[in-house]
Amino acid sequence: MRNLQEQLAQLVKSWLERSGQPITKERSHPAGAYLGDHRYLTKTRFGHKIFLDTRDVSLAPHIIMDGLWEPWITAQLLSWVEPGMRVVEVGSNVGWFTLLLAQKVGEKGRVIAFEANPDLTRLAFDSLLTNGYIDRVKLHNMAVSDATGELTFRIFGRYLGGSTLGTVKPHQLKKLDEEVKEIMVRAVALDEFLTAGTRKIDVMKIDVEGAEPKVFRGMQTLLKENEAIKIVMEYSPHQMRSCGHEPAKEMAGLRKMGFKFYRIEETGQVSPIHLKKLEKVHHCDLLLTRDEPEVVLAHSQRAVQKISWR
Repeated sequence: MRNLQEQLAQLVKSWLERSGQPITKERSHPAGAYLGDHRYLTKTRFGHKIFLDTRDVSLAPHIIMDGLWEPWITAQLLSWVEPGMRVVEVGSNVGWFTLLLAQKVGEKGRVIAFEANPDLTRLAFDSLLTNGYIDRVKLHNMAVSDATGELTFRIFGRYLGGSTLGTVKPHQLKKLDEEVKEIMVRAVALDEFLTAGTRKIDVMKIDVEGAEPKVFRGMQTLLKENEAIKIVMEYSPHQMRSCGHEPAKEMAGLRKMGFKFYRIEETGQVSPIHLKKLEKVHHCDLLLTRDEPEVVLAHSQRAVQKISWR
């Protein structure tokens, strides 16, 4: 697995180099410094300086020690992004993917990002500012839902990546040795929020701990307008139910809109997955696209052709 992660990281590096920002051997070595007040500054495998919260036990340990996070998603997501594209990210966390997307779209591209946690939004903003991407990324401290208003957001004290709009049961807190703080956050529906000039979406990434169905409900018009959109999302039936959604029904609605589902494997490749099989999945990452399967599979094969299967 470690060897595969190294190969995925190398593949992403080559894409970023072709986008006009070479990554030298010196830049690829992770380095870091504690800044006080639970803030840590480190360098990723791809040369980005990124601010992290030292209390976090979800993303931070991996980025600090490995300079890498979810390489299979990173590889698949970036394979669909080209310079000049318009990308929307819902659930930016500390900005790992935000930085990479900003680098890949280049100066003529744009990224619109959303993060409900104000502390993580500040970390992501500082990282974007430090890396010189603030002119090509608009980062919003708000949740994305099916309507404009306010929602209760539950923030984990240590497992920051698990913060959610859904309900949190006592046994979950005990299992994670966690405490939850509730705050009110502003929420927007993308159909209303994205105005003329910002409605074109080439690629979208969604990771909102089970609230994905409301994101989709609030962008029905956008999904129709952007026929060629590619969506990378986390799929967790348990988390969706904690947010009050029935996974099978929600995914069937997307299928009716013409989307086909592909499971993103740990190799970075994708494989088609049908609704019936999806109902039995505990957790996975998905690619949604209206493209025909042969197009998607050929793209995936080309995108990760440098990765060994063994």
